Amino acid sequence: FNNILVTQTLSAGMEKLKPVLFPILAEVLRADGQTIDGIYERNDEALRAKEGLEQNKGWFELSGETHPDSTQTEIRENGVYYHVDFENGQKTGFFLDQKYNRRAVARIAAGHTVLDCFTHTGSFALNAASGGAARVTAADISADAIAMAQRNAQRGTDCRQNQRLLVDVMMHLAAAEAQHLNSRQLALALRDVGVGQRKHHHKRQARRHKGHEHHDRVDDGEVGLVVFPMLGRCLLYTSDAADDSL
Repeated sequence: FNNILVTQTLSAGMEKLKPVLFPILAEVLRADGQTIDGIYERNDEALRAKEGLEQNKGWFELSGETHPDSTQTEIRENGVYYHVDFENGQKTGFFLDQKYNRRAVARIAAGHTVLDCFTHTGSFALNAASGGAARVTAADISADAIAMAQRNAQRGTDCRQNQRLLVDVMMHLAAAEAQHLNSRQLALALRDVGVGQRKHHHKRQARRHKGHEHHDRVDDGEVGLVVFPMLGRCLLYTSDAADDSL
């Protein structure tokens, strides 16, 4: 993330090798012209217990070097700026693997009204706005996530002219269901499967929602997006990867 490397070590073998590999990694990247001010470890992952490893997080000590005082930084992706808390944010601080999914959303959102559920950092909502969406609603169940999305939305991107309303996601979805989504011509609804419906049977239930079992896949290189026709609109799911089992 910008000038910080964030790592997560999940195997005993890599745990033993990291004192050798991490300094080499910093050296190689610096030789490539990249600024590396420190390496932060996010080993607060329960999976480590299966390898007999304790959970921990903190700065990796590079010999003869100091590290930044702050565990927060800023990145720019697809022209949108994000505040990243790599100490306390989900996973390692930001879901970089969704870069091309976010780019695809920006491409298809122009002129539409978009709902981004479980927005987390606001990334899909902000990409939709930067792509020219008429209106974007970003919602999450976490107050901290909503605060982070608001901060990112205020970061001087070129999408400030678009309206962005950040609300409690469960309340918003319940209200939308009660109104049969007729209060607004919703064109795109984005939903993070990884947060809300990770288990396979939940995905199948979502697929059958309102009796609409047909779905079309949108492929764009590494993009794994699925579009579901729903009440004359579209429900756009984002998954951890393109998954034919959906």
